[in-house]
Amino acid sequence: DEDGTAAGAGALFVAGGAAVNGYVYLGKDASHSLTLNADLTTTSNAVSIAATADNDAGITLTSSGANGAVSATAKETVSLTGWSDSATGAGGVTIAAGKTNAGFIKLQQDTSGGVTLRDRLVIASDGSVTVTTESGSDLTFKSEGPSPRVVSLNARRAEMSKTVEITNGANTTPTLATVNLESGAAVVVRIRAHCAWGGGKPATLDAEIHVLHNDGVAPEADATATPPRNGVRRATAVFGDSADSSLEILVTPDDSGGVTATKDFVITVYAADNGSGDAPALTNLTAVIVAEGRFESLS
Repeated sequence: DEDGTAAGAGALFVAGGAAVNGYVYLGKDASHSLTLNADLTTTSNAVSIAATADNDAGITLTSSGANGAVSATAKETVSLTGWSDSATGAGGVTIAAGKTNAGFIKLQQDTSGGVTLRDRLVIASDGSVTVTTESGSDLTFKSEGPSPRVVSLNARRAEMSKTVEITNGANTTPTLATVNLESGAAVVVRIRAHCAWGGGKPATLDAEIHVLHNDGVAPEADATATPPRNGVRRATAVFGDSADSSLEILVTPDDSGGVTATKDFVITVYAADNGSGDAPALTNLTAVIVAEGRFESLS
């Protein structure tokens, strides 16, 4: 329908169905055409395609010919959202590449007006993953919680950051870290921490602890032994100008389930001195803890 009298005065209407919904085919037949059995509306130069019935088959875009492609382009923003209304994890967004042959997935960034696309995240056809940042930019991992944790190397390495308010008593100081081991397993735990000491002066700790599950006998840690067997192989600390201060480390196995069972090894740190009174009764200790070896978890 063509009407030159005014903008929008002419239009083409194609309708399928009256009392009940019908189909509209644009093409030679139902198998080789554009088939619409959904809401298709335009408002203020916007196009909306919606499948609104409950439990419907959804909307599918397919380009099935040789070297077929589907493109979506926006002048500003393209958004892809997968709602998970029925339950947590019931819905989401899946990006798949490859079928007969392995494919690749890329996230690219264009900062040159279309001249050069720069790969930022690439999952290659061999399964390798490469992340590339702009020169001078950071690769940043953040956590919404107070104790962020990163697990890598097929769970043979874990690292976390934590702040706890330690005390000057072995029996009152809170847990800094817990590593869980099965019988016969061993892990090396490294702690790098800092806190404020007497008079607000800074203090630091750098320690390496060997934690071994040996069914309750040496060299397994024993906080009740004299002196305590804590697995510390190296530890250095600096305490402002204090001469007799220390940050003491204890490793205590939780044998409540049996000495041979898979169990927690609780690591605590407390402030101490040799009579000067410099050790603070309470102070916030901020630590980065790294575990490497055969272990079940670090928390």
